[in-house]
Amino acid sequence: MNNEDREAFIALIAPIGIDLEQVNSVLSERLRQISYEPNIIKLTDELKSTGRVPKNFRNEVERYREFIKAGDKICADSKRGDILVLLSIARLLSDANGEENRDRLAKSRRVNVFRQIKRLDEYATLERVYGRNIIFLGCYASKEKRISYLVDRMRVTDRGSNIAKLESHALEIMSIDEDETDNL
Repeated sequence: MNNEDREAFIALIAPIGIDLEQVNSVLSERLRQISYEPNIIKLTDELKSTGRVPKNFRNEVERYREFIKAGDKICADSKRGDILVLLSIARLLSDANGEENRDRLAKSRRVNVFRQIKRLDEYATLERVYGRNIIFLGCYASKEKRISYLVDRMRVTDRGSNIAKLESHALEIMSIDEDETDNL
């Protein structure tokens, strides 16, 4: 390791309907090509770890609705739009197991990828904490592609529904996401 190696940070900004698994896969592959190890940090894991979402869902529509509702509620309860980012940063620090290991990680070729920020408060907190060491990546897909992606996901758990109904659910979920007042 040379003296210029250091931990870096990326935050993915994306609306519902973006295939973030594909984004993570491509990003991770590219990072490994330049000898960086990706560490994916899903903000929604904080909702799971705090018991704010059920462990199982009947279908994808319910899953999306529950995560949106839980995200809004934890922000309202804490009176902080950046609570999921703060919890993720705290987990990242606690996973380091002490200051010595944290220093070692800070000098490693690791990229922590925050998946996916939704609120301006989250953006501001990450920028304040990591400064020039964070890159914000906006992910885009056309509305049609996002609908198609969501319909494909919904088909796995809701095989009995017709395409028009699934598209309606996809549009509803996308609308909820877009109507959030503090989205980026």
